[in-house]
Amino acid sequence: MSRAPLRPRASPTRPGLVRLAEFVAGLTLEDLPPEVVAAARLHLLDTLGCLIGAEATEVGRALLGLSPADEARRRRVFSPTLGTRPGRGLPVVDEALRLQQVLIASAQAHALEFDDIHEAAAVCPGAVVIPAALAAAGGGRVPGARLLEAIVAGYEVSIRAGLALRAASLLPRGWWPSSLCGPLGAAAAAGKLLGLGVEPMAHALGIAGLHAGGLLAGGAEGPLGRHLLFGRAAHVGLLSALAAAQGFTGPWRVFEDPRGLWAALGVPANPGPLTGGLGREYAVGQVSLKPYPCARQLHAAVFGILKLRDQGLRPEQLQRLEVHVPPAARAIVDRPGPFPNGMAALASAQYVLSVALMDGEVGLAQFVEARWQQPALRSLMVRVRVTADPALATAQPQGWPARLVARVGGQSMRLACPVAPGSPALPLTPEQISAKFEALVLPVLGREGARRLPEVVGGVERLRTLAPLQRALASRAGLPRSRRSVSMRRERRGR
Repeated sequence: MSRAPLRPRASPTRPGLVRLAEFVAGLTLEDLPPEVVAAARLHLLDTLGCLIGAEATEVGRALLGLSPADEARRRRVFSPTLGTRPGRGLPVVDEALRLQQVLIASAQAHALEFDDIHEAAAVCPGAVVIPAALAAAGGGRVPGARLLEAIVAGYEVSIRAGLALRAASLLPRGWWPSSLCGPLGAAAAAGKLLGLGVEPMAHALGIAGLHAGGLLAGGAEGPLGRHLLFGRAAHVGLLSALAAAQGFTGPWRVFEDPRGLWAALGVPANPGPLTGGLGREYAVGQVSLKPYPCARQLHAAVFGILKLRDQGLRPEQLQRLEVHVPPAARAIVDRPGPFPNGMAALASAQYVLSVALMDGEVGLAQFVEARWQQPALRSLMVRVRVTADPALATAQPQGWPARLVARVGGQSMRLACPVAPGSPALPLTPEQISAKFEALVLPVLGREGARRLPEVVGGVERLRTLAPLQRALASRAGLPRSRRSVSMRRERRGR
């Protein structure tokens, strides 16, 4: 298919999508500040930890069951060794398998609710961008530096799209920002590794924009199908890049069009965040890591209740706990129960704060069915009240702050929690990052694999090919049934 060459500099009013395509196509690791490269490595490792950790759960195995290939079932759910770059004799069946694999891998990366997030954009970029980038890397002949370029590009595009769409304001209306913006970020990352120039890159982003969407409906029911929305976002992004490489075209004005994203979502046009500071300011350094596997809107409050516990607060003493959150967050986290499954419990302030106070931690072990059904815990949950506090809305969504008031023996313990741990304002320590990673991957990779993978990722930009990363990912210690797993059969029965 032949097309007239794109001359992106000819018009001062060229679409924002074209300017993003110029940035992505021209991005090189050598031009990136060292702290941006370090952030990309960190988020690569964190996302791989989340993806691998999900394999030790029933939900991970259920996702694996969606694969049409017996060979894929015998191997790791996601293997970047699948396939090669387009145009090199890749059989159609292998390309289809690669698209299926990226869908499953992305769904796994988000399945534990442990993946990273950009609060202001309300987008979880890693679980979508990184699987798409690894899939596009194909047979592994891509240098490690190119992988990091693709990750930075994908994060930048998905986060800027979230800011331009005011995606955090769409949460109360039922839109899931990661499903809206993730396809564009995945297309940018995949297109970068496929070597797309400016024109096909703009088409890839436009095609991805056509497929943007995804609802938060049914959160209180904990529908496991929500995981597939992340998988679908990565799948669409990779498909868009592959299609653009074959000559498919997409709308360059997917934001500005009268029937484009701004108009369709009912938000005012907001072009500034889409391209402002492009190439000078990088969003990946503003992405938060999650220390707790639960809704990010609760992390500041969890941090606060653990501090109150350290100060002497005990469950048996608590008469009432008032949790003040921004009004938009209350609609998400005010869930008194009962819960059909862990997906519903992880966004419940009543459950998450109660179990944090009782156990002194919030990890994967806190979201098994047997835990939330314990009578002592349920009696504590009824003492938790969630209040919408307009005074906190000014800070939201820069960390979804909280304010706690614990009533104990006629007195009050008060604590303001303006930011959540894991954010740029309160980053996790290296020890906390390592502890999270090891807890996720040890059941799958074993101790040697858990040691080797961070070493490889730590020097990924020096790799001549991705073969060492592929070998580190291929290591496994078997998948024993985890006592932290959620029973899929019980969840389907609604127990």
